[in-house]
Amino acid sequence: MPVYTGRNLTLTINSVAYSGQVTNARLVPTQNTNQYITLTSSTAKQEPVTWSLEVEQFQDWATTTGVSKLLYDLAVTGTAVAFSLQIAAGTTRTASGNIIPVFAEIGGAATEVLSQTISFPVDGALTLT
Repeated sequence: MPVYTGRNLTLTINSVAYSGQVTNARLVPTQNTNQYITLTSSTAKQEPVTWSLEVEQFQDWATTTGVSKLLYDLAVTGTAVAFSLQIAAGTTRTASGNIIPVFAEIGGAATEVLSQTISFPVDGALTLT
């Protein structure tokens, strides 16, 4: 049985891999259940699951390769872009789909490495291969 760690992850956004700047990447599901209560009973209905891609990264503002610059430019357009999160150890699995780019914080404390935490809504369903 392979043991997976974060070092087995590769995050690609808009066809560019950013594993060198990213410190944490994960897909988080939100289970949407509605409870319908009447005077005599109750019924739960499972709605479609929604996902978010949560990313922690070092700020990198390089003009051509920086993940911060890329994500800022994508957030300006507001257009969904493709992503994939690959786990490679033993059997490789890839989760892919589209995310809605959002703005992240810029700057930070004087004595700390500048980082960003971003939670991207996933547009539609995920594909797991």
